[in-house]
Amino acid sequence: MPETSRYQVAKSTRASNTALLVMVAVIAMLAVAPALVSRSLLQDLFFVLTMVVLAQCWNLLAGYGGLVSIGQQAYVGLGAYAGFGLAILLGMNPLLAILAAGVIGALLSVPTAYIVFRLQGAYFAIGTWVAAEVYRLLFAQWKALGGGTGTSLPSDVARSVWGVGWVREAFDVKSSAARDIISYWVALLLAVIVIGAIYAFLRTRNGLALSAIRDNPEAAESIGVDTSRAKLAVYIFAATGAALAGALIYFQKASITPQSAFSVIDWTAFVLFIVVIGGIGTLEGPIIGALILFALQNWFADYGTWYLMALGALAIAVMLVAPKGIWGWVQARYDFSIFPTRRRLIGPDTPVPDYTQPVQEVKAPEPVGVSGAELPNEVTTMFDIETDVLIIGSGPAGGASAALLSSYGIPNVMVEKYGWLANTPRAHITNQRTMEVLRELDIEEEAKEKSVPQELMGNNVFCTSLAGEEIGRLLTWGNHPSRKA
Repeated sequence: MPETSRYQVAKSTRASNTALLVMVAVIAMLAVAPALVSRSLLQDLFFVLTMVVLAQCWNLLAGYGGLVSIGQQAYVGLGAYAGFGLAILLGMNPLLAILAAGVIGALLSVPTAYIVFRLQGAYFAIGTWVAAEVYRLLFAQWKALGGGTGTSLPSDVARSVWGVGWVREAFDVKSSAARDIISYWVALLLAVIVIGAIYAFLRTRNGLALSAIRDNPEAAESIGVDTSRAKLAVYIFAATGAALAGALIYFQKASITPQSAFSVIDWTAFVLFIVVIGGIGTLEGPIIGALILFALQNWFADYGTWYLMALGALAIAVMLVAPKGIWGWVQARYDFSIFPTRRRLIGPDTPVPDYTQPVQEVKAPEPVGVSGAELPNEVTTMFDIETDVLIIGSGPAGGASAALLSSYGIPNVMVEKYGWLANTPRAHITNQRTMEVLRELDIEEEAKEKSVPQELMGNNVFCTSLAGEEIGRLLTWGNHPSRKA
């Protein structure tokens, strides 16, 4: 068995696996909550779950995709009105109408994205808010659903929900309470599906590509990432999740108005608060943020506008003290994740980290020699190495970058997956500007010594295969008689 088989890339840790088992137990407890808690507490749990869904979708959009939208209320309202319209006007079962509302939200997000994706940065954020306002004004004209004053869900439609009769008998409750229980179960299922789907996506190559787009779109494109396609996919997913949550929320409320369904405070400002407080760019952060928002609402809701001012002040304080949010601070200090997405190289002697202690800086062993000479043959532990510039790949661009940075005294580290020099050429020709760079590095003469002599640069041959019929040939670079004057 080769030596490298003793090493593996791990996407999870023992602590994260244990935490996931605890999460499964929590989900099981939440599933049986209707039999154990009051209707009031069940409604509170419903609020937390739906806000988790909205926050996770926005976090995927902004925290991982770099698309900071302040118009996600557009899809909450779209989903809510689509669900009401399908259930009231077409007689569709409300649960089926919720699913259809998610599809409608996804479909309408495509033309919306076509417009707002033409904008960048702050203009993109403003553009999403303008799009949401346009949708609000359009639905305010829908007279069949009450226009600007909205409408309520008819009692016969509410009672037609699949499972209401069974829940009413099983829990010995009224139809309205049975509808709350079904809404809660759907919210729990939706939260689990959304978190699971995002977690699975982030652990794939496409998830890594999304993070690359967030950090540097130009660099991501240069390595072959289709940034437009990735952003569109994330935008559609976030719109679908928001539309499903919106349809479910207003089905549970049983009434709707354009002002509430497209509220920027309820469905975007609060979501931003949740993600910023909990930890942007993490899956755990929105869960923690939703619980904090719920607690603050219950404690300070009686203080009116002071309550909103307190939320804003708290968000600013957290951003100043812990820019990555509460869970971001926990990750940085203890290197612990319930939903890990990073990859780790695990060897036979890799120490198991103690997650109860802060992360300690470990100095890497001093390398012997330079340019990779006499380095250890095996890597059995991981070390944190700090550098100003990290260069991936030791090809012409990487090697030249490392040499030039070093000539200016800029610390840099170049990493390469191969442990040997290439035995085949890496370029056909060397242009004038390249030779100027090599001259600055004082390796021009060495490059000339290793180059192919001009007289051996003959013809470029075009043929059907390596040994097939010749189609034609041209003099190769610099070999035309007029170039030898």
